[in-house]
Amino acid sequence: MSWFKLFRKKREEKIVTLASRKSQTYTLPTVSLEWQEKVEKIEKILNTSPVIIGIIRKYVMDVCGEIELVGNPETVAQIQGTKLWRHTVSLLPLLVRDMLVFGNAYLEKLYENGKFTDVKYVDARYIYPKTDEEGVIEVDEEGKIVAYMWKPPYLRKLDVHSTEGIEIDRDKIIHLKMLGSTGHLVGESIVLPLERLVVILGNIEHALGETAYRHAEPLWILRAGETGRRPSESMLVNLAEKFSNALERGDNVFAVPYDMEVSTITGEELSRYVKPLEVMLEEIYQSLNFAIGTEIPHKLHATTVEWNYWTDNINFLRRWVARQIEDEILLPYLEENKIDGEVRVVFKDRRPTELMSKARRISLYAKAGLITADSETENAIRRLEELPEKAT
Repeated sequence: MSWFKLFRKKREEKIVTLASRKSQTYTLPTVSLEWQEKVEKIEKILNTSPVIIGIIRKYVMDVCGEIELVGNPETVAQIQGTKLWRHTVSLLPLLVRDMLVFGNAYLEKLYENGKFTDVKYVDARYIYPKTDEEGVIEVDEEGKIVAYMWKPPYLRKLDVHSTEGIEIDRDKIIHLKMLGSTGHLVGESIVLPLERLVVILGNIEHALGETAYRHAEPLWILRAGETGRRPSESMLVNLAEKFSNALERGDNVFAVPYDMEVSTITGEELSRYVKPLEVMLEEIYQSLNFAIGTEIPHKLHATTVEWNYWTDNINFLRRWVARQIEDEILLPYLEENKIDGEVRVVFKDRRPTELMSKARRISLYAKAGLITADSETENAIRRLEELPEKAT
């Protein structure tokens, strides 16, 4: 049973009395304020920069290719037929997205008859490791997180008036982490460090927009009045109003009964702002480890330096995600259900450039005598090409 359903069930068994007519103020607790601030900053960055959203989407699309289990055939067959594996595969894009954006992804472990059988997605914005009064994550003697706090925005609607949220034991949570540089208890967001760059980029874009507007709409300068005589204020106001109305109507001719000279002032050159904009975008690309050039169609070729760099980056993330799925999901499932055998998670790449590269390598291995034709190798190639397998 889900811990959330169990919590609701326990509340329904109790007699609830109305203690006060005063409504309780809902405020963020001190212990979770730092995490809440991080989430707000991350969401603000994403709402401000469509470039970062596009790169995150590219990450998720490339990392979340087809995955399969390899290892002991009987063990593989047992796992592939479970709800646990189906839901893990279907939730993979959400997990990878949360790992990249928030640094951490979470799943709830579901049990049937006391056995771990399934997983459920938990929004990473509303769950965080339990901390003490000083904001330090609570750990046990082995350095493992003691518990997690779950605090969605609709907690009050569930008749829960806790300012700290609901405490969840660590054994009921699967915690997947992005690689961090300062510690191992929690992962690090790849978006959060971009706050300063996004602010600077926004200022440059604003200046560029203002300059472009001034280029499109020049400032008209009118000099009017008889020679040697200063025009009256009412004459200037009347002239400006008539000239403005003529521009709005799109008139080709504008006549006045006195001398007038017309000139314009335009904005600054756009190139002054385009170059800084390119520099800031390049810095954001580098901060996100995104190879410049991979977004250009004619550069999407396996032999280019940019694409090889991006491919190495994606392959590393796939291995990082695969090992965590094995250690945090599959291994506990095998142990708790007393299933023998080992399995590994492998990402299958369906990109034509990768398939051609693999085909060339297999051919070279075969010519060098490093691999020989057998039913297992042939079926592996058939699976890769989505062809029927031969009976063994």
